[in-house]
Amino acid sequence: MLECFEQRDAPGFKYSHLVLFPVHPSTAARYRQVFSPSGAKDDSRDAASLLDLLLHHRSQLRPWQPDTVETRQLQRLVEQRRLMVNEKTRQSNRFTACLKMYFPQILQWFDDVTAPVVGALLERWPSLQELQRAHPGTLKKFFVQHNGRSLQRIEQRIQAIYQAVPSTHDPAVLQGEAAAAQGFLALLKTLRETIAGLDQQIEQLVAGHPDRALFASLPGAGPVMVPRLIVAFGTRRQRYDTAFQMQCYSGIAPVKEASGNSEWVHFRQSCPKFLRQTFHEFAFVSTRSLGMGQGLL
Repeated sequence: MLECFEQRDAPGFKYSHLVLFPVHPSTAARYRQVFSPSGAKDDSRDAASLLDLLLHHRSQLRPWQPDTVETRQLQRLVEQRRLMVNEKTRQSNRFTACLKMYFPQILQWFDDVTAPVVGALLERWPSLQELQRAHPGTLKKFFVQHNGRSLQRIEQRIQAIYQAVPSTHDPAVLQGEAAAAQGFLALLKTLRETIAGLDQQIEQLVAGHPDRALFASLPGAGPVMVPRLIVAFGTRRQRYDTAFQMQCYSGIAPVKEASGNSEWVHFRQSCPKFLRQTFHEFAFVSTRSLGMGQGLL
């Protein structure tokens, strides 16, 4: 039995007797528009359009060939990890903007505002005025407890704390931004813990994956890139007859258009963005690992 569906990812493969043909949403919409140029649509008409596409153009469609359970589970984890990292970046930018309003010195004292030491410091001393009232010995003990290994840098940081001048004395700004900062700190802490948990699950899956050694041997492929490369190529690599097909699907290959005597090439927009990002990032780390980075700049 054949079944056609409009979805980027196939649903759970529950019935083995079904052969699924995924159709890109843009393809389904444009095919429907051929017979309904007015744009009218409903569920029954959409189903009929997909059925017509399957019956008359099956040779242009590829049946869905699911990867192994391990690979599909790894795919979900690495994609969710990327979403969490993007969210952490977004909240970090908002937190930075908040600090610029009432406590900009933090941005000078610490290279990474998402570091746990920054959260611990602001939870204990939410404002510059409270921080400056702390005893030097207390501050030194605090930084040592939070992995401060350079005593010279700790002393410089303590000295800078006592020499700092508040950016504002407006209580409305101080109280409002300090309250917002505590909220951002809670979000960043949760995101750090979530990413760490995902990393642990990914590491366990990669350790037992049959393709781990293959992709780990590639230049620049480390703990982050190996699982993403496993997911990118999948375990059913016979889905692609040539490397060019893989390049087109991932969005690496440019799009060539021609009309009359004109011909132009442009960036491929319609593709799995996370997959394309994987190859772009791997190209960057692999060239650096081979010592080619300077030659490319």
